[in-house]
Amino acid sequence: MIEKASPLETVRFYNDMGYKNGRYNNGQDITAWLGYLEDYQANPGKYPLGYYMDDNGNRYDLKENNHLERMMDNYGFQQTHNVSVSGGTAKSAYRLSFGYLDEDGILVTDKDGYNRYNLSSFVNTEITSWLKVQADIKYSKSKTTNPNMNTLRNWSPYRLAQLLPTYYPEGDVEINGETYPIGTPRWNIMNSPVQAKNNEDIRLFGKAIFNPMEGLLINAEYTFNRTNYDQDEYQKTVKYVNAENNYFSVADSYSGNSSYQLDEKHINYNAINVYGNYDKTINDHSFSVMAGFNQEYSYMRRVWGKKLHVVNPEHPSLSGADGTMTTGDEYDEYSLRGLYYRASYNYKGKYLFETNGRYDGSSKFPSGNRFGFFPSFSLGWRVSEEKFMDWSKEYVTNFKLRGSFGQVGNQAIKNYAFLGVMATENGWLENGLWNITRKVPALVSSSFTWEKVETLDIGFDLGMFDNRLDLVFDWYRRDTKGMLAPGKELPSVLGGSSPLENSADLRTKGWELAINWRDRIGKDWRYNIGLNLYDSRSKVTKFDNPTESLSTYRVGQEIGEIWGFVTDRFYTEDDFETIDEAKGIYKLKEGVPTIDPYVRDPRPGDILFKDLNGNGKIDNSGDNTAKDAGDRKIIGNNSRRYPYAINAGVGWKGFDLTVFFQGIGKRDLIVGTDGKSNFLAWPHTNTDNPNAAATVLKHHLDYWTPENPNAYYPRLGNQTGVNQGTDGFNRRNQTKYLMDASYIKLKNITLSYSFPSSWLEKTRAISAFKVFFSGEDLWTKHHMYKGMDPEQTMSINDLYPFMKKFSFGINVTL
Repeated sequence: MIEKASPLETVRFYNDMGYKNGRYNNGQDITAWLGYLEDYQANPGKYPLGYYMDDNGNRYDLKENNHLERMMDNYGFQQTHNVSVSGGTAKSAYRLSFGYLDEDGILVTDKDGYNRYNLSSFVNTEITSWLKVQADIKYSKSKTTNPNMNTLRNWSPYRLAQLLPTYYPEGDVEINGETYPIGTPRWNIMNSPVQAKNNEDIRLFGKAIFNPMEGLLINAEYTFNRTNYDQDEYQKTVKYVNAENNYFSVADSYSGNSSYQLDEKHINYNAINVYGNYDKTINDHSFSVMAGFNQEYSYMRRVWGKKLHVVNPEHPSLSGADGTMTTGDEYDEYSLRGLYYRASYNYKGKYLFETNGRYDGSSKFPSGNRFGFFPSFSLGWRVSEEKFMDWSKEYVTNFKLRGSFGQVGNQAIKNYAFLGVMATENGWLENGLWNITRKVPALVSSSFTWEKVETLDIGFDLGMFDNRLDLVFDWYRRDTKGMLAPGKELPSVLGGSSPLENSADLRTKGWELAINWRDRIGKDWRYNIGLNLYDSRSKVTKFDNPTESLSTYRVGQEIGEIWGFVTDRFYTEDDFETIDEAKGIYKLKEGVPTIDPYVRDPRPGDILFKDLNGNGKIDNSGDNTAKDAGDRKIIGNNSRRYPYAINAGVGWKGFDLTVFFQGIGKRDLIVGTDGKSNFLAWPHTNTDNPNAAATVLKHHLDYWTPENPNAYYPRLGNQTGVNQGTDGFNRRNQTKYLMDASYIKLKNITLSYSFPSSWLEKTRAISAFKVFFSGEDLWTKHHMYKGMDPEQTMSINDLYPFMKKFSFGINVTL
């Protein structure tokens, strides 16, 4: 989790910042506050209430509170149980299974939780010698509960706990003769109503297999999937005290009005799949041909209603509220229809050829552009089966060369993207009638179609020493042709953005490597180790952007580019001709550059960027093109490079120990470009509410002062402003704050023991018995700010911190 500065460190930060000329938000004297904090540390018993109140009624909070710990239990508990039964006769077989999962979250109270149960049944019956039927029925139902996160200032408790400074108080206070609770994250959780989300999934699958002649199988499949989703949300009103600005004011949660909302969504999915496969072998020649038809249809309906002023808080409902009612609905559907084939040939298992193809039509594209044909071809040569490789049989078990070239279609876009949709806008009340208006529809194109992803792949498989060593390597080039993206930039006077078109081509080159070794030592010992490593880079090869504007795609652009300034150093007093702090005059010497266009006069401790184009000033953006980006350049790339996974295991008799690591070898990241992670990257920032108090973290304390000229952070921002984040002079993408986002993580470690079969035979009922203990996400090595998980995201979770997980289990087979 994040590590915050202590109250003393935080207030000393305010003092060095020159916060509002030495006064906090409600007039507290910051110098006096520092004195009280130092005295509190030496004599805590002198301040039994954890704060000091001066003669003017100014409150100085002194006690340190860890709101992150206070909002959570020590641990959460999860249990999972699975039972399966299988059996059958000579011509029939069945399998039944049941699963149950229950998880209690780590927040205080039992309001956060998740439970799910699932049922599955499968039946396979041979009706005649030429007909088999199968049926697979799956059902699952889950419920997720959590405290309604919008009770207090529309913030989740964890988000609020991240942002509050450590001196933020808790408990109750009296205002005008009334006692009110202070709105802490813990209070928010304990007083929030429970929000429930229910999901139900029903899947029916039927299959008939016809065998009318030798070598020919005809399969007919039908799938029906029904998904039901509902959520109820009760917002209750609670009066609490907001103490963020170090003074107390009474506030109402959720804008002072209670409400109840019910949201339901249903999705019906139908699929038909009919295909036939014919296999034939003539001497050393083997042939296989398959052809089929596929059709899918999905329909979604959503309806919701919300009503204000809930009359009975104990049993909230739509009918139990008497305020304003709002309702809405939503419908969505898509369909897909296609033909497909596959034909393969091999000679003596040495020479392999296969061709595949699909002809698909999708409703997501406009009429006349819905169908596309996507063929592919592959060749294989098992070199190890050739006679000239006989000399290597002792070492080389398998050596195969592979090559393939083909296309697949991509339709991963929203439905109805070719239609101009007119959204509803807030209306007005006139003569007792509510008038509704519609927004102007966005520009649309009526001629876009499937993206074609064309891939060339060359690789080999190598097995050595009786397949104890296994090595697989692939090199590929993937061309995405007609990539669906907004078209070229349009004149700003048009007032609209470019519509979706097949406007760009993208080329990706990469490789993948997998190496595994497994062996035994004697009778009882066994071990294995494996590595997976891969990499790729993608560049735009076609896009209509002749000016090479950086605000959209351009030819030659590598996906993930980070443009920014090159940090030179901090400004020092030697860079200034005149410094008059009282009058706020800071005049640079001739030849010392600053930002252009003018932002403000820099001061000692601000960041000086390098003048890359040598024109004597720091050009902020130039023409914002690749040809003229001012004094910016490509300083990094946020693509994940060299992802890897390492798995290893060792076993002795019934004991097995396995470990699994994964990580990223190279990645650059600028933290703080999104709202939620700003407070991590920059001291005393709170973009959710810039006028409220913001926390100071431990790593923020390394800021520039005349006594600390080699600090990580520049001087503390706007000398008279509330929020350091309001001054963006220093907060530009730059090399100094380009972070190394590579990492390695221990994802899983498992120790298990399988009881010997000789022991289990005595029970006459148990055929296998295994116990195991495992841990997940136990260790991470990274170079980012504390509290961040480089695997998940560059941002911060709203509900939970990143957690470790331990589990114990038993597997029994009867």
